[in-house]
Amino acid sequence: MELGFAVATLGSSSKQLLEVELLRLRVCFVVGVVALVGCASTVSQTPRVWKKAVLTPELTGKPWLSGPPETGGMRSGYVVLAPGKAMHRHSTNANEETLVFLQGQARVLLNDQAMELRAGEVLYIPPATWHEVHNVADTELRYVFVVSPAKEP
Repeated sequence: MELGFAVATLGSSSKQLLEVELLRLRVCFVVGVVALVGCASTVSQTPRVWKKAVLTPELTGKPWLSGPPETGGMRSGYVVLAPGKAMHRHSTNANEETLVFLQGQARVLLNDQAMELRAGEVLYIPPATWHEVHNVADTELRYVFVVSPAKEP
């Protein structure tokens, strides 16, 4: 509540700086959660190398980090959809996927069910699920995806 009040009283350039900082903090939170989940698996004795990605328009739809994955094949990325645009229908196949919504409002179709999501919400999509993401707002939709091979049942 206090943060909403503070944003409302700032000038437009200050609001933009605060929004960028909030986006950065959200991404840091997501990366931290992904790191914690990854730590639950067996850890090798091989030294780890920290990697960092800065969200820029050039990163949209491309892998964030280079080098071989240290999981069974985790991938992540950043998607920006203009108003009225959609991410095409595709399946998770043998993967599981997490979507972290940073800005805007989405309508996500999961197999034959529709779900509304907005900034600050996270969606887990299990293996073998057809899905597509639609921007249903008048502003850009921005979200992070994390895809990883699922354990066999």
